[in-house]
Amino acid sequence: MKIAVLITTHNRPQMLLQLLHDIKQMKGDHQVETIIVADGPQENYAEVFQYFQDNDDDFLGIIYPEHCGKRFYYKLVNKLYNVVRKFDIGHPFDYFIQVPDDIRLCDDFFNEAISQYDAIQDPNIICLNLLNDGRVQPGWTGFKHQDKTFGGYSYLKTQWVDMCFIATRHYFEALQWTINDIDVAWSGDEKRSSGVGLQISRRLHELGRSMYLVGRSLVAHGAHASQMHPNHRKEVPLISVTDKVIAGMATIFGRLESLKESIASLLPQVDKLYIRLNGYTEIPNCCKHPKIIASIDIDNSLGDAGKFLNLHENGYLFFCDDDLIYPPDYVKQFIAAIEASNRKAIITIHGREFRSFPIKSYYHDNSNKISCLNTQLFQQYLHVPGTGVTAFHSSTIKLSLADFKRSNMADIWLGIAAQKSGVPVIAIAHRKGWIRMSRNYDESHSIYSMVNRKDAYQTSIVNSIKWTLNTLNNEQSNAMA
Repeated sequence: MKIAVLITTHNRPQMLLQLLHDIKQMKGDHQVETIIVADGPQENYAEVFQYFQDNDDDFLGIIYPEHCGKRFYYKLVNKLYNVVRKFDIGHPFDYFIQVPDDIRLCDDFFNEAISQYDAIQDPNIICLNLLNDGRVQPGWTGFKHQDKTFGGYSYLKTQWVDMCFIATRHYFEALQWTINDIDVAWSGDEKRSSGVGLQISRRLHELGRSMYLVGRSLVAHGAHASQMHPNHRKEVPLISVTDKVIAGMATIFGRLESLKESIASLLPQVDKLYIRLNGYTEIPNCCKHPKIIASIDIDNSLGDAGKFLNLHENGYLFFCDDDLIYPPDYVKQFIAAIEASNRKAIITIHGREFRSFPIKSYYHDNSNKISCLNTQLFQQYLHVPGTGVTAFHSSTIKLSLADFKRSNMADIWLGIAAQKSGVPVIAIAHRKGWIRMSRNYDESHSIYSMVNRKDAYQTSIVNSIKWTLNTLNNEQSNAMA
């Protein structure tokens, strides 16, 4: 297949270079030509230009004479489309893929994008958006999104375009290869978009063309600063991941109703959910789902460490409790924090920082306690996380079930493992009510209720090692702030 990759870039040489490496690595047997238009003269792009020279058959770089920015982004896109159109004449491309300069590609990207585009059985298909960050763009066309399945792939029919898509020539012909002028009263407003995606979406929608979004993102986008929307991105980070999200949960018999609520809140946000059914003799119906891997432990041998049965998986690992109802953006917000730490930290919203050592009581000694149910206005380094609201990337720390040496002490064992590995534990800011406790939960059966007055062993384990407050370096901390 002959594929044109279209990129606009501004002030991101290293990210662009990573993307170009991805393109080179993923192209396989396809003939891929990458056409890049830089938004004004670019500083620090020496490595990028050298890359062009070393791979001159595959890459073309053009510098637009002026910096367009968000106000005149449509001019930059027009320049890009004009160049691509000239390339297409006489040697037509089979597919066109437009991407921003700050994303990474999933494994086997080109084959996957083409397969998913071709699988859509809709004669009006005009493009497939490749970046899914969990949101659906409202208001651009007034279309209420629809869940669709074709060829085993899941999609959303959205009727909007967000400049990260795969299409054929029909897309450009429908637009006559041109973005119309956009009023600076719109594009110049800090709180609004460039207007390019909005215009394209409305024009194609009015023509009766269909626009789709992949169910799972084929590109990854981190929590880095935005060139076009610096302030808005701080409030609403654009996070898309290609790594899988795998959650683990342990439950005990008698909590079926709260378990149902926890599962319902988590399942739409994860790819897999491991559930350890402590004290059960059979798997309940709420655990019979393609995403759920349920196992029974009649003797409750692992206790709360059963939530760590996902440790062998690669990706974003989440550890959850059966008494909590997780908000719809829970996974997204945690992944944003994981990525902001450059995958160097364990992220939580519950736990404790000991004020002095040795401690006299794990549960009752003087410590700074962070609660997932209360407001936390700023991020806080901790010694021990609350594992029911904790996550990290599988590359952050290497653990196995052997690290949990006694049941119902998962928080302490994870805190000790983090200490020994030099991995920071960070409680991120959150508001009261963001996460809720199920009303169907009986607190008298909690680990705290059972052992908080009998914590001599827990206290001795905490006092058995020397603790420090592991932190990120200044650059990583600034990225998370």
